[in-house]
Amino acid sequence: MPRKLERSINQSIVGLSDGVAAYYVPLIIKGASFMPEWLQQAISSFVGAGMGTTAVGWYIKTRIEAGVRERHMRLEADLQSQLEESKSKLARFAVEHQVKFSHLHTQRAEVVAQGYMVLRHLYDATRSYTSPAGEIEGNAREHLRIAVLQALEAAEDYLLPRLIYLPEKSAENTKSFLSLMNRNAGKFRVTVDTSADIPKIAAWQAVWNEVSKDGEQLLNELANDYREVLDVC
Repeated sequence: MPRKLERSINQSIVGLSDGVAAYYVPLIIKGASFMPEWLQQAISSFVGAGMGTTAVGWYIKTRIEAGVRERHMRLEADLQSQLEESKSKLARFAVEHQVKFSHLHTQRAEVVAQGYMVLRHLYDATRSYTSPAGEIEGNAREHLRIAVLQALEAAEDYLLPRLIYLPEKSAENTKSFLSLMNRNAGKFRVTVDTSADIPKIAAWQAVWNEVSKDGEQLLNELANDYREVLDVC
């Protein structure tokens, strides 16, 4: 390539970024076989028309700058497209998460509502069975004992497999309440209900105090636990 054309090109590309200049200038200097097709055609056209090297340099610089701007715009458009796609994915994820959370909350609400109902039924049955004011004639006490067993079985069958839906504290209180009712119903049956002798008043009183006082207190704590689960405090 003529040195005059080389100097003109080098002068014309002053102001371009180092990366752009580092790419195109060696190609121009090394020869036409290394040049982009559009550059070979431009030089041939200008030379064939007898135009000066300044015009050739200006044209090359303009084309390079235009190419840089076009590439920048394409990159910007690609980045914008990727950003919108990421926003869309995040929005879908948020919706899916909300749906899953809502479904979990619905399941929890069902467990809490049904669970408290069976616990309350168990408490009422155990209280009736162990009450000093309860029926003791005929088969009345036997019916009350059976009612306690049925209530205990229903409460354990429903709640124990579903404790995973409850916070750890609520789950532990639930198991404690079930154990308290079961233990005192059994103790009452052995020491009072089926005793051949006169009922042991001290044992009866101990059972009744645990059921009526400790049981009611624990049931109230459970009610507060369940309200926290439902966020209705």
